[in-house]
Amino acid sequence: IPLWFKNRLMWGPVFLASAFSTGTAAIQLVLALRGKGEQSSLEKLERAHMTSLVAEAALLGVSLVRLGRAGNLLTKGKWSTLFWPGVVGMGLIVPLVLGMARGEPGRGRQFFSALCTLIGGLSLRACLVYGGKTSADEAHTYLEITSK
Repeated sequence: IPLWFKNRLMWGPVFLASAFSTGTAAIQLVLALRGKGEQSSLEKLERAHMTSLVAEAALLGVSLVRLGRAGNLLTKGKWSTLFWPGVVGMGLIVPLVLGMARGEPGRGRQFFSALCTLIGGLSLRACLVYGGKTSADEAHTYLEITSK
């Protein structure tokens, strides 16, 4: 599977960072829905969430560079319609912007940020699993990997 093979060393860290960001988002979502949690705990959770999102964005950026032409499937090809708005937009940019907003993080903002992160995490997994299957069917990508 060219998409998976070409970036085999980075997918583990990408998935680990994504798991951490979606895990913290799931906790934030539950706390926002229940209206519980001490403010200091919520702030620490928000910092952990922001840190994981920055790490995920950086690792994903490095992965796209490492992929080269094989990454075009995600950035310009069939899966770009899910990758850009779902993974990058909702999964990374929206939660980061909401996290950098001034003032105390209200429950509504935390809920929306967490929901966007969870949707982005699901989008990332869908893009990589189904995009990987698509990359195996693209002759030029497959030949680029096997001809070396």
